[in-house]
Amino acid sequence: METIKQHRVVIAVVIVILAIICVIWATHQGDNDDKKVSVDTSKQQAADKKAAEEKAAAAKKTAAKTKNYSYTAASGDSYTVLARKSLESYAKANDVTLSKAQIVAGETKLSQAYDWKLLNVGQKVTISHSQLKSTVSSVQKLSKSELAAWQQYVPYVVF
Repeated sequence: METIKQHRVVIAVVIVILAIICVIWATHQGDNDDKKVSVDTSKQQAADKKAAEEKAAAAKKTAAKTKNYSYTAASGDSYTVLARKSLESYAKANDVTLSKAQIVAGETKLSQAYDWKLLNVGQKVTISHSQLKSTVSSVQKLSKSELAAWQQYVPYVVF
């Protein structure tokens, strides 16, 4: 009978030890699951952030390609100078290559559209995207002889 009591005690101790081991193991598993969820969440947040940044960059690039160009005239500015700035900015934003002769032709065309008016310091000037797009399209179609004619004015222009 004594042996049975001893076996019961040993069995009870073994059961308690197994229960403790199970609790420790389950707790440890839960920690790993939390870490895994945390890592997965961090990866998802990083992916979401990258996607948002890419979307913002694409929107910014699209806006740059379709925006109007506005300036406040400073001392020494003219429609020609502002048209030149606009053409250069438009070309850069839209990945268009324009030669200096094409820019001179384009700024002249835009200035003519404004009747070569004088500007007052502080005057607001806006050159629309559609005007620039049309002008760039026009100067890209110039023949070699027309470009050669415009090229003679290039040395007198400050780019």
